[in-house]
Amino acid sequence: LLTHGTGKTKFDVTDLYHGLQLQLVVYMDAAVEKVQRLFPEKQVVPAGLFYYNIEDPMAERKQKEDPEEARAEILKKLRMNGLVNGRPEALGHLDHRLAFGEGGTVDSTVVPVSLKNEEIVERKSSVAGESRFAALGAFVNRKLTGMGREILDGCISVSPYKDGMRTACDYCPYHSVCGFDVKADGFQFRRFDSLSPEEIWAEIEKCGEKKGGSGEWQ
Repeated sequence: LLTHGTGKTKFDVTDLYHGLQLQLVVYMDAAVEKVQRLFPEKQVVPAGLFYYNIEDPMAERKQKEDPEEARAEILKKLRMNGLVNGRPEALGHLDHRLAFGEGGTVDSTVVPVSLKNEEIVERKSSVAGESRFAALGAFVNRKLTGMGREILDGCISVSPYKDGMRTACDYCPYHSVCGFDVKADGFQFRRFDSLSPEEIWAEIEKCGEKKGGSGEWQ
């Protein structure tokens, strides 16, 4: 599943954990639910979720340069970012060059995955197992439910976040409406806990049952 944009949005499990990047997982859950209704006898397994930049990248072609090198540079700039199911069947569907059995080193120009001797290179890849995809869906559903309940309970206070140098106010056009000003008494940014990706995944996985299994691929 993918969504697109002209910005530089990157999948970030930290932003997802703090409720800042839920949209893509919501789309994934909706797609899985729809396909599951069409094939109730099968187990539906996500192959991945991605952001795709629709800008038209340019590559400077140097004198005597092989045209394929310029093409490879453009493909690299267009490569989707997100989270990939590490199952061989999923990888082969997403990029035929990642089909296991070819050996050697393969850096996908389609998805954030690199293989070396048919093994996923973790530091150059963004992959997860089916249990993590299931946990993501459960976590985001719980997050959305909590947000909905807060709104129904009347919890609409102005409470923008600050994460490092980034804040929720950086590109917000409603400063004059909300009245938030750190120079005024009683106003301060909401700070996030400093957690490593491993700690965040551990928290996310607590929210859903771990689902293994052997889904069937079409």
